[in-house]
Amino acid sequence: MKLLETQIEEAKNDSIFYKFIWILYLVPILSTFWLIKRYGVDVPVWVDQWSLVDLFEAISSIDLSSVLAELWELNNNHRMIFPKIIFAVTAFFSNWNIFYELYWSFSLALITFLLIYKLSEITNRTQSIFLFHATNIITCFLMFSWVQYSNWLWGFQIALYLINFCVILAIFIFASFSKFNSRTKLKLAGFFCIIASFSSAQGLMSWLALIPSISTLEGSPIQKTKRLFLWLTSFVFCSFIYSIQYNSIPVTEYYDIVIYNSIWDKFRVYIHFFFNVVAAPLTG
Repeated sequence: MKLLETQIEEAKNDSIFYKFIWILYLVPILSTFWLIKRYGVDVPVWVDQWSLVDLFEAISSIDLSSVLAELWELNNNHRMIFPKIIFAVTAFFSNWNIFYELYWSFSLALITFLLIYKLSEITNRTQSIFLFHATNIITCFLMFSWVQYSNWLWGFQIALYLINFCVILAIFIFASFSKFNSRTKLKLAGFFCIIASFSSAQGLMSWLALIPSISTLEGSPIQKTKRLFLWLTSFVFCSFIYSIQYNSIPVTEYYDIVIYNSIWDKFRVYIHFFFNVVAAPLTG
């Protein structure tokens, strides 16, 4: 680690190399920002975004019960409490200028990449500064790829970038912040996992994704076992809260709506919910 830091400082003194590295990092970032400026539109897209009008009306009329109901309401199979809060604040601040939502997504992606870069500095074991920057530049190009242009140009996709940000920030907290004890790190990581969980269904998987990071915390085998048990219990509890009033209605090949009446049918809803969450990141 010290050798890498020395190489980085030496490389910074080489102005040509340093400028070249900066250009490589900035190319995908600035090109994606240009994509948003050039092709973004200040118009709500699809029913998902137009459905936010009900939330805005509830806030405007100061109807607390309706506001809470709109925040809790499913969007497809997702609880989007925190993205909806962002949408509402942004909308009332900007008269619902959609570009602000696009900039939110871009900013979250940029901060997430910076955290990944710092994590790379902290955990990197390579002795080559060129390999260090090569891997980070590739990561930068992948994160800001135009392949996901629909996400960059649709403000409603803030949820995806918010989940990524929360997960990476939680990992960063585990890997750094040496002044924090294990309990504090666990609480902070849990807080960000809650935000991720109630941003989109995929966010529930953040609890499982962070298990390797939890195992790196210092402590005796008993302490580590207790932490893992507490973490998994939090995941189960969060999933249970998520499933309350969860009404994913499957449709048969004949498009007949299946109605659940028995306890067994409700249990099938929970099973369907779980596998839907697991499969969503893989199937899109």
